[in-house]
Amino acid sequence: TLWCSIFDVFRRKIMVDKPVKEILNATKAMTKGDFNVKLIPTHSYDNYDEFDEIKEDLNKMASELSQNEMLKNDFISNVSHELKTPITAIYAYGQLLQNNDDEEFRSKAVSRILEESKKLITLIENLLFINKKNYISNKREEEVNIKELVLDLVKKLILKMFHHIYY
Repeated sequence: TLWCSIFDVFRRKIMVDKPVKEILNATKAMTKGDFNVKLIPTHSYDNYDEFDEIKEDLNKMASELSQNEMLKNDFISNVSHELKTPITAIYAYGQLLQNNDDEEFRSKAVSRILEESKKLITLIENLLFINKKNYISNKREEEVNIKELVLDLVKKLILKMFHHIYY
């Protein structure tokens, strides 16, 4: 019995504790915004166990989150540029208006300011529309707490493994 207990402790350290720690470390990194997580399955593809499947799923999730992060950064960069262009034009024409008494020039500058303001308003309205659509579609999806989900999966997996070992 002592030998079996000692063997079981070592087996559990290798087969359960190590993969669980890897998975928990990966999920902690992902919750902090590090999506460069790459977990390596322990077994070959045709012999995957539940831990290997969880690792593969976490790798896919990290990859998708990384892509979403890049898309978000690109989007913010593009929107910032699109907002800056009309604001810069409005500012420049405003400065020119301060120092120019020519009525024809002032009329053209005011027209240009109004034109750039309309572009800015349209861009902001489009952003608000996109945000509203995302808000509505996100409300339809069920919120999922990744950490709780993974912990629940690991608990079920451990119970399943003990059930196979002892029964």
